[in-house]
Amino acid sequence: MKHILQFLLLVAFCNCFSLEMAAQNAPKVSVQGTLKTSIGTAVENGTYSIKFKLYDVATGGTALWSQTADVQITGGVYSYLLGSDPANPLEESDFGNVLYLGVTPESGAELSPRTEMTYAPYALSVSSIAKNGGSASFDANGNLKTNKALAVFTGAENPNGVDLAIGDGDSGIDQFADGKLAIRTQGTTRMTFLDNGKVGVGSFNDAVNTLSIGDADTGIDNFGDGKLAFIANGETHMCFNGNGKTGVGNFNNPAIRLAIGDNDTGIQSYGDGEIGFVTNGGERMRIKPGGEIGIGTNNPWTSLHVAGGLSTINSNDVNSFKWDLQIGAGLSGCNSNCSFSDVVALFDGSIVATQAIASFNNPTQSDARIKNIIGVSDAKADLALLQQIKITDYTYQDAVSHPEISKKVIAQDVEAVYPQAISFINSIIPNIYAPAAKVQANNGVLTLSLNKKHELTKGDYVDIKTPHGDISRVEVVDIADDNTFSVKTDKVTETAFVYGKYVDDFRVVDYNALSMLNISATQEMHRQIQQLQQENAALRNENGALRTQSASIENRLSKVEALLNGDQSIGKR
Repeated sequence: MKHILQFLLLVAFCNCFSLEMAAQNAPKVSVQGTLKTSIGTAVENGTYSIKFKLYDVATGGTALWSQTADVQITGGVYSYLLGSDPANPLEESDFGNVLYLGVTPESGAELSPRTEMTYAPYALSVSSIAKNGGSASFDANGNLKTNKALAVFTGAENPNGVDLAIGDGDSGIDQFADGKLAIRTQGTTRMTFLDNGKVGVGSFNDAVNTLSIGDADTGIDNFGDGKLAFIANGETHMCFNGNGKTGVGNFNNPAIRLAIGDNDTGIQSYGDGEIGFVTNGGERMRIKPGGEIGIGTNNPWTSLHVAGGLSTINSNDVNSFKWDLQIGAGLSGCNSNCSFSDVVALFDGSIVATQAIASFNNPTQSDARIKNIIGVSDAKADLALLQQIKITDYTYQDAVSHPEISKKVIAQDVEAVYPQAISFINSIIPNIYAPAAKVQANNGVLTLSLNKKHELTKGDYVDIKTPHGDISRVEVVDIADDNTFSVKTDKVTETAFVYGKYVDDFRVVDYNALSMLNISATQEMHRQIQQLQQENAALRNENGALRTQSASIENRLSKVEALLNGDQSIGKR
C-alpha cells in the first residue's frame, strides 16, 4: 500500500552514487539512502513517493533536473536509479560540474542540506578531461573514451604525467606509447605493460623479459611452452624446462634432471632414490637407493664399487699383493668356496699408490690354525710343472689403453698345465672394437649399426664410448641383424665406438700361485744342486786318493825300469 506521510523531521542521506549508460546512451545514476522518523527510527516498510532534484549549487538555485518516483523502502533504506524514466532522462552535459541531490518526501519540504554527489570508480569526471583540453564520450556499450588525462577519486586534480590519475595528480596509469601502459606513483614508474606481453617491475619502460624486475634485462622469461628462465643482466642463471629438467648457468636446454654449468653436466635422476653424477653427458658416479656408490659403474655391488680405468700407469718398481676373496656372482679371486665379510670397497682393476697401502689386518692369510695341512708339496713334480709354463711376449688388442709390449704368461696356457692358478670373473673383452657406422636414438633406446658382425645376443652387456663419455655395462635389448643391435640408455649421441661385450669366463692368473710353484721348484732345484755338490766332493776325494796311489805305482815302476837297465846303484840304496 502506498504511504503518504507527514514527518516532523525526516532525515535522508545518499551514500552511494554510480553512473552507468543504457543501451540508448542515456545516463543513469544509482542513489541509495535512508529515511527516518523524527525520533530517529526507520520508517515503516512500504512504498513512498519521493521527489529527486539535481542542482549545481548547494543551496537555493533552480533544479537542473527533477523526478518524482514511487520508491520501495525496507528497514528505512531505499535505492533508486535516477534517469530510469525514459520520458525524463538525465542530461550528460549536466555531469561536467559538481551536482547536489535534493530529496523531498511527498507532502514535505526538501531535506537540508543537499547531498553533494561524489563519484564511484565507474563515474569518471568528464569535467576533469575538459579541464585538460580533452574530450570524452561513451560508446554504444557504455564504455568511456577519452583522449586526455583523466582524474578520479577525491584529491586527484590536475593530472601531471599520467593519463589516469588516481588519488593525486602524478600517481595512476599512463599510456607512454601505442599499446604500452605504465603504473606510476609520485611521477615514478613502478610497473609497465608492453604491447608484446612483457611486464616490467621497477622504474623503467623497456622490459626485455616476460617479467623484468629491477631493470630491463633482469627477471623471469618465458622462452617456450612450460619453460622459464631466471635472467640477470641479460644472462640466464637458472632455467626450468617443461620436461622437469632444471639448469643452473647461462643456457636454456638442460639435458639432465639438474644441469650445472652446462646442459649435460650435473645430477641425473634414474628412479626413486637413485641419482647419478654426470659430466659432459657421461655418468661418472651412481648412488643407489640402498646407499651403494658406484664409480665407473651404474650397478655397484657393495658400499663402494670402483670399475674401469681411464689411463695406464707404467712403473718398473711396483710392489703388489693379492687378497683372495669372492664378492658377488661372477667376480672371484679364489676358489668358489672362499669369501670375506664386511667388504666396503671393490675395485675392478688395479690400485696404484705413490705411498704405502696400510691395513690393521694382514691381507695374507697364512696362520696354520685356520688350515688343514695335507702335506708338503712334491717339489720334483712342481719343478717339472714349472718347466711347462711358457713366458710369452705379447701386445694388447686395445693398443690405445695398453700400448706397451708385455712379457708374462697367457692364462689359457697356464690353465692347460696348472688350472689351480686360474680363476674366472665377469669382465669386458674388445671383441668388437669398431666405430658404429650409424647411430640412432629413440625413446631411451640407442641403435647402432656396424660394418662388421657384432657377435652379440640379447641380454649381453657392452661398453660404448662416445664424445660425451662412456656408456658402461649397458644391456643389449634387441638384435636387428648380424651388424645392428640396440641398447637401453637415456644418453643421446651421433657417433659411438663399440668396445666389446662382458663375458663371465674372463680368465685371471693367480701370480701368487705361480710364485709358490716357483718357490717349490726352486727348493727342488736347490736340493738337487746340494746333492750334486755332495757327489762332486766325494768324487774329488776319490780322485785324490787315486792320484796318490798312481804316484806310488809310477815310482815303483821307475825303479824296476832302472834295474832292468843295469843301474846297480838302486839296489845299494
